[in-house]
Amino acid sequence: MRALPCFLYDAFAEHRFGGNVAGVVLLDAPVPDDAELQALAAELAAPTTGFVEMLDADRYRVRFFSPSAEMAMCGHVTIGVACALLDEGLITGDRFTQETAAGPVALTLTDRHPHPRVDMAQRLPMFDERALPTAELAAALGVDETAFDPALRPGRASTGLRHVFIALRHDHDLATLRRDDAALFALSRVHGIDTLGVFALIDSRPGLCRVQLRDLCHGVGNPEESASGTTNGALASFLFHRGVLTAADGTATLQATQGRDMGRPANITTRLGIVSGAISHVAVGGSAVRTLAGTLYL
Repeated sequence: MRALPCFLYDAFAEHRFGGNVAGVVLLDAPVPDDAELQALAAELAAPTTGFVEMLDADRYRVRFFSPSAEMAMCGHVTIGVACALLDEGLITGDRFTQETAAGPVALTLTDRHPHPRVDMAQRLPMFDERALPTAELAAALGVDETAFDPALRPGRASTGLRHVFIALRHDHDLATLRRDDAALFALSRVHGIDTLGVFALIDSRPGLCRVQLRDLCHGVGNPEESASGTTNGALASFLFHRGVLTAADGTATLQATQGRDMGRPANITTRLGIVSGAISHVAVGGSAVRTLAGTLYL
């Protein structure tokens, strides 16, 4: 019998019981096979679990499993894993690298107190201007199409996963969504959507936007996530691309609240580096708070 240290963290949360739950399991040699990792993720039953293999003092490999499938990358678990390794003293520097199936991720420790705060670099964005079935999306969300913000048409953006973003006129409209999950699963499959980010702009000024966001993740098997690192990076890029988020002194910042309608509020900050009017860097940051430490047996 093998004993594997495991943890649960509330990622993108300042306090326990907010944000999104991240499972973290520390591996030793020999690394369990795929079926064993999948079984361990199902047993821990976090929305997503990161299985961590230390490579050297400032580099480690992570594989991400939901209870039912493996995924190439997961933003909130990336934050949870980094905070777990810092809490355990396995990482001591301020800069380190996470190896994933989607490629290496550069991470930077920006604060240690009261909880570690980590910035996660993302890929530069890609945009897709193909038309979207807005009437079908509105019906699947359970809202009238007139609730969509006419000044910001729906669109696609990616910093790794494939996101569609829909802006609503008012933040209170977010609470009125009545999801048709079967329709959203089908639309996501047909149109190649990993997550559907539905948001409302709270305010905007030079260099800063604030939004409230709901992230519907039917394309990766989960109806809704309470905190999403990859989605926020893509949303900041989308808003800059559309001219809503602007730069000040070479930086454009998005502050998002998420998870409010799930009773798990999260605060996520995305910073874009802007050079000559173009995005040069995407970094999503947040804290993670430990809620459980234990042992999984294999």
